[in-house]
Amino acid sequence: MGATADRAYSLITNNKSIDGFYSQLLGTPSPKNDPCPWGIHTAGHYIAAVGPGGDPSTSPGDPLLYFHHIALDRLWWIWQINSPANRLKAIPFVNTNMTMPMKRAVDPHNIAVNMERLGPPIKLFQTHDRLGGNGGAFCYIYV
Repeated sequence: MGATADRAYSLITNNKSIDGFYSQLLGTPSPKNDPCPWGIHTAGHYIAAVGPGGDPSTSPGDPLLYFHHIALDRLWWIWQINSPANRLKAIPFVNTNMTMPMKRAVDPHNIAVNMERLGPPIKLFQTHDRLGGNGGAFCYIYV
């Protein structure tokens, strides 16, 4: 499937911009002549052949979902630390359009992220606070 070590390596090393990183992560647009055209994110939801993998209403009930998303967070962190000045606050598709439909705020820095059943809406950059944010209270690194 699309969640293999070579794809993770390519995700980190072959994308200089957040737009490229995000597109490859999601697998949009689908790579041509690829027997597994899903991005690493989508593929990971199905790789363990778990029933609720693709259903956002039930997948949080599957413990594998959390391991998968921790692994994605780690890949993103590795990508970010390769150019922190340019990547820590990068937002995908600020100046271009995504290949999939998405509502875009007038100012992407003021986007409210709907956390749905997980909690109240939060500002986009609050989702980034785990990367040494909150006054350094969450300052951790992956090893």
